[in-house]
Amino acid sequence: MTSEHHDNKLHEFLVLSWIEMDFIINRNQFSASVFLQEEMKYQEDARYFSSLMTYNGQTLPVFNFNAFLTDTFRSGIHSNFNIALICDISLFSRANQSSYRKHFLKNNTDISSQFLAVKVSVHAGMNHVPLSEINLIPPGLRGKLNNEGILGCRFTNKNNIQYFVDIETIIFKCIREKGDFDDYQQG
Repeated sequence: MTSEHHDNKLHEFLVLSWIEMDFIINRNQFSASVFLQEEMKYQEDARYFSSLMTYNGQTLPVFNFNAFLTDTFRSGIHSNFNIALICDISLFSRANQSSYRKHFLKNNTDISSQFLAVKVSVHAGMNHVPLSEINLIPPGLRGKLNNEGILGCRFTNKNNIQYFVDIETIIFKCIREKGDFDDYQQG
């Protein structure tokens, strides 16, 4: 196979390094990242949304991905310093854009209609990974785990597992757990 073959094509991922495992996020799921220096407390009924931050003069709700990973995988984190991944709402599915507007903008006119933030450990870095190295979840578990936002995994040379996660799916699953979105459709 040549390097032009689609299986060997390199793709850019953000790799979050945790103590027992790593998590990889498609670089296309966020448009920027900034150090998360100051958060404002926020009372929200969606799980893992408990703060706000300011970005480009806008107030963004912050999804605490660190807390989600700790609760879900029972793994430790390397660092207490954090960055915020800035996600452009327009890149989400239409159903999720609608859910965002209904959940956050309905009673919160100060919250950005354009962006939301995802809080992650600063122990992260960009990495180019051949798509052929990412394994799909086995068929018996695939549907359930994909619905949870876990799309695949990769085994590194260091005998470490990296879970390929979809932050959009994870965020909106948490929002739907607390919200009532009768018109929500997967996709």
